[in-house]
Amino acid sequence: VRRLGTPSDFDRAPGCFLEPLMALCLDDPEVLCQLRRRGFVALCLTPQERLLLERARQLSLAFLSMPQREAAKYRGSARHPQHNRLALHGLGYVFQPGYADRRQFHHVAGASDVCPWPAEGSTGEGAALGDFRATFESGAALLSSLCVRLLEQVDVNAAAEWRSQVLEHGDPSVCDAFLYPAAAAAVAKSAEEREAMCSHLDPGWFTLKQGSLDGGLEVFDRSSQAWVNVEEATFYGPGGGGCCGRDVANSADGAAAAPLDVVVVFAGERLASWTEDEIPAVPHRALTCGGDRLSFIFELRDHAC
Repeated sequence: VRRLGTPSDFDRAPGCFLEPLMALCLDDPEVLCQLRRRGFVALCLTPQERLLLERARQLSLAFLSMPQREAAKYRGSARHPQHNRLALHGLGYVFQPGYADRRQFHHVAGASDVCPWPAEGSTGEGAALGDFRATFESGAALLSSLCVRLLEQVDVNAAAEWRSQVLEHGDPSVCDAFLYPAAAAAVAKSAEEREAMCSHLDPGWFTLKQGSLDGGLEVFDRSSQAWVNVEEATFYGPGGGGCCGRDVANSADGAAAAPLDVVVVFAGERLASWTEDEIPAVPHRALTCGGDRLSFIFELRDHAC
């Protein structure tokens, strides 16, 4: 994770206009235009995809809301028995007081077999989580599929490179559920004062998460030279009238896209390097909020990250 200096490095340019984000179909040519211009884009979800991600969020919240002594039982191994190049540090449950007391469930795609899944062999509170593993893995697989299909649109050779590395050494992509506890005073503070995790770049190809109205994630938009909150209603612009015929919450009358019906995708350092900065890596930061904030987030990585 690369630190990017003080928040003042990215102050809003005087008089800049913050363009709303339009939810797009994955195969819309505008997707690549948005990525090149801004480094991030919003993609439409089907109702089934939305429900799957919501269920993954709900179960993740239930797990991370358990007493810490119970959640701490689900800490994983630091090494994979077959793929020694997979970095498994922090696999399973992690408590991070340095990030506003953030609680985390960390999953590495190529290490599902050694991940300490709640409910498997549990007799305590973890046993009540039922299909946690199946739902979490399905949510991660959905987000991974969207990433790879998007990477194919950027460059089929990049997608082939990712597949080759994964086949040989295992998949180092990560899916994390983060629970940021409520900070009652957060609503009265500036974004800089609310930082739970300061400005940084992710090392992978893409990072993506389902849209929400929690107000806790800002990205730096190079097209407007401003920080924008991607978890506010005003960020989601008009949709494309059903998004290629798919049944989503966009409407042809200019109504804003429903945040839960999209995934927000932004580029990481690996993609910026591969494209020689034609698609920029996106600085972003997490903020504390007035209520608990659960973020279910996926990052597509390879072993060059």
